[in-house]
Amino acid sequence: MSDFSFSDLGRVHWGSTLKLVLARGFASGLILALIPISSGALSQALIFPFALAVLGMPLALFYFAVGRILGMFIPLLGVFIQFIGGLLTCIGDPIVYLVNRQWPALLNIADLKFFNFQPIIFITHPD
Repeated sequence: MSDFSFSDLGRVHWGSTLKLVLARGFASGLILALIPISSGALSQALIFPFALAVLGMPLALFYFAVGRILGMFIPLLGVFIQFIGGLLTCIGDPIVYLVNRQWPALLNIADLKFFNFQPIIFITHPD
């Protein structure tokens, strides 16, 4: 899961990667759904997990790209925007970690960390 380059795209197991992306987005949506639940908007809270499962990764990658570009001109603003993008996906990582520990065959990830700030984690075939 570390030191990934574009030449490694041929080794990516896309099914497992997609499952991880959806699981991280859904878990992040569960955490962020606590905000509308605390204000009494239960109908909006039901949408959060499904919306972030689908839109969380594209939004996080967009924030990371914008943060990198703005970071060339205003470094502190770039870091803040990248932090927001990373938070979109990694806020649910403890849930995904615990699910992976309980049912390892569900996500097929051997060394998932408790908290991963990267917006996308590619699962590769073993060498």
